[in-house]
Amino acid sequence: MTMKTITSKTLRVAAILTPIIIIALFLLFPVLSVLISGFGDLSGFAGVFSNVLYFQIFAFTIGQALLSTLITLLIGIPIGYIFGRYEFRGRKFFLTLFTIPFILPSVLVGMGFLVIFGSDGLFNVPLLSIILAHAFYNIPLVIQYFSAYYQNFDRSLVDAAKTLGSNSFNTMMRIYLPIFLQPILTAALLTFNFSFLSFGLIQLLGAGKIATIETLIYSDFYTIGQGQAIALAILQLLVILAYIVIYLLLMRTNVGKEKAMTTEVQPREPLKLKKFFKRYTGYILGGAFIFGLLLELAPMISILIYAFLEPYTNNFTFSNFEGIFSLDKIPLVGASIPKTILNSLLFAVGGSLLATVLAVITVAALGKQRRAKKSVSIEMITYIPIAISSVTLSIGILQTFVGLNLFANNPWLFIIISHGLIGYPFVTRALMNGLNTIDPEIEESARTLGAKWFYKLRKIYLPLLLPSFIAGLAFAFGLSLGEFAIANFFARNYSDSGLSTLTVALYLLRNNRHLGYPRAIGAILLVLSYVSFFLIELLGGREKTSSSRVTTK
Repeated sequence: MTMKTITSKTLRVAAILTPIIIIALFLLFPVLSVLISGFGDLSGFAGVFSNVLYFQIFAFTIGQALLSTLITLLIGIPIGYIFGRYEFRGRKFFLTLFTIPFILPSVLVGMGFLVIFGSDGLFNVPLLSIILAHAFYNIPLVIQYFSAYYQNFDRSLVDAAKTLGSNSFNTMMRIYLPIFLQPILTAALLTFNFSFLSFGLIQLLGAGKIATIETLIYSDFYTIGQGQAIALAILQLLVILAYIVIYLLLMRTNVGKEKAMTTEVQPREPLKLKKFFKRYTGYILGGAFIFGLLLELAPMISILIYAFLEPYTNNFTFSNFEGIFSLDKIPLVGASIPKTILNSLLFAVGGSLLATVLAVITVAALGKQRRAKKSVSIEMITYIPIAISSVTLSIGILQTFVGLNLFANNPWLFIIISHGLIGYPFVTRALMNGLNTIDPEIEESARTLGAKWFYKLRKIYLPLLLPSFIAGLAFAFGLSLGEFAIANFFARNYSDSGLSTLTVALYLLRNNRHLGYPRAIGAILLVLSYVSFFLIELLGGREKTSSSRVTTK
């Protein structure tokens, strides 16, 4: 083995270990501290297991997550089928409208649903508003998974089945279901995860009548004490661990079947409405599309309209915006509104840059060897931040770094690191998908001609991966901008540090019946989020940042 080979392998191992170490230090270590403290003092478990209320809330949390997942799939799969199969005028525009909600702040979405349904919820049932809000968030995820999978689906299999006399039911059970079960289950697991760990939406839409494990951990931590909050966090972690294992098994199984299921991207067929609505299935698909579009647009449009309406008279006004640019500190928020805007932007810039650096290191280490099972397992580590509770992570950080006075005087650092870890999986996916679209013949030709690594980096990888790089950066920026749980936790524990972000200010003011400012702040947040996403769209990076699989040519 030559020195060059040894150096190359050493650098690759070091590159793989860098994000793993950061995840272990700032994510797993705090979570592990919660586990240790929980098992070190079992009184918290005694308090949980002796109170039937906790069992009811735990069952409710799982139940609402399952129901949210079911509704999301019922709406998202038909829409994903339409986008995957058909080409029609305005397709790209509509796909953009369906995708944007995924990066919108949870408190902003919650406020939009409050405007439409009121604090008592749809039909005076807050749970219905919560389920629809979860569907609002996760429908884009299902659409991206299903449409990308359908575009890679060899439709000649269906034609062959019809030629052999197969009816619709047999075609569904023997062709569609085996092939599309993977993306459906994966999207379902991720939807369940986001609904199970939902925090901001429950806080706003629950109207004090509904609690989940996530919100109960938060409230118990500040009221009853850390013992029961930590016990609940541990029980929640056990559920999270279960679907992490399921997700890993699904992905590892998919590696062996990828060649059998992946084909070149199929051309979409033109959508002819007369033919489309000739069968009853066309009405079902069209109804799902229209309902989904209304669900995604109505809350956001209502926020923009209400930003210019006086809270109590509903008269047109600009007064909601007049005070938010004042530099005077708002006691309830702990900072002025311009300061919260600056905090949000700084945390988003810092978090997105950290996410991008970690993602670049990871992708450089994994390269195109990701199809090996070992590489897929390493890549799956990058998804751990998605499945960790933000509230549990915040408690762990308070117990470890803050409790040991490590960086305790710089709490903003933990917000940036946490936001960076949240965006890291998405930037990694963007770069991996961008890398997999590079024609191997280009790399092989450069290697044959003796091109050095720096020349290949400058002439091949940087130009071709730049859109993916910027798109991933913008996506991480949007996610950080809208993050609420971690920012709220630190703003509350460091109330004199002025750490509040726009999302925290929106929640605190709205929750304390200051209705004018939240309407204006919501409009500002909405504009910032849309600008972030349209930057992704401008660079053609939407599909690169989605969690869907992209077929290499």
